[in-house]
Amino acid sequence: ADPNLKMGGIYSPVLIAARKCDVDMLKILTSSSKLDLNVRDDRNNTPVILAVSCEAPLERKKTSIQLLIAHHADVLSTNAAGETACSVARQQKQPTVTEALGNACDTKPRE
Repeated sequence: ADPNLKMGGIYSPVLIAARKCDVDMLKILTSSSKLDLNVRDDRNNTPVILAVSCEAPLERKKTSIQLLIAHHADVLSTNAAGETACSVARQQKQPTVTEALGNACDTKPRE
C-alpha cells in the first residue's frame, strides 16, 4: 500500500496521524522507507505543523513532534499562511512544544 496516497485528495495517512498526534500510527508510518514526511495538505501544512496544532495532551504532542523530526521531517517549511511549526508553537504559547522542535526554531523558514 502507498503510505502517501491522499484520501479525498487532501489528507495522506501521515497527515491524519499528525493531526491527531496519533503516536502509534506515526510509529507504524515512519517505519516505511516510502513515506514522505513533508507531504502537504490543501493549506500547505506539513505533518509537523499539524502535530504542533493537534488537540492532544502535551506529552503526546511532544512525542509526535519528536518522532517526526527523528525521521527527518522538515520543521522549517511554511504553510499557505507563511507559518512554520515553530511560529505556530510560539502563537500557542507552548514552550514545551517549541523545545520539542529544538534548534530549528532559531533558523530561517523555508517556503
